[in-house]
Amino acid sequence: MPSVSINQVEEYLGLPLGDILIGLSVPTEDIQELIELFRQELMLRIKQENTLFAGAEALLKFLYLRDIPIGIATNKPVGMARALVENTPLKSYIHCVHGTEPLKPKPHPATLMECKLEMRKRFFIMVGDSIEDINAGIDSNCLTLGVTDNEKRAVRLSDAGAHRVFRDLIELREWLDSSQ
Repeated sequence: MPSVSINQVEEYLGLPLGDILIGLSVPTEDIQELIELFRQELMLRIKQENTLFAGAEALLKFLYLRDIPIGIATNKPVGMARALVENTPLKSYIHCVHGTEPLKPKPHPATLMECKLEMRKRFFIMVGDSIEDINAGIDSNCLTLGVTDNEKRAVRLSDAGAHRVFRDLIELREWLDSSQ
């Protein structure tokens, strides 16, 4: 397995695993097997423990108490994404979860469009930490907000078209609270 620099890791965040492995020059014939092994291990870990980002539960509760539906549009397979949500205290706040398989991964807007269809609202905000998230949000006519504590990534999210970039979910919630 090739070594990976921290800069490469940052570039790959948000991409489908197959694309990451191709970028790391993994032989094509090994990719599907590695993806399956990775997913099996990840599912085991999801069922054992999940760590929330600081401010995640407070943000979702804030939105939920204002009757704002929350959807998750992810590049994870939908079954894995739903298992992840089910194994966190966030499950009672989430309206819908859409992931890849059968939908195309972001930056394609398919997962986000499915959330929009299910939630049936006219105004949507896409909150993401990757350029793919921002592109999917723009292609879905959403207000796009970036979240990252990495300065270089913040510039990339802004350059990709994020309307605003926050350093964490706590700052995002404070901004939403002050914008009412």
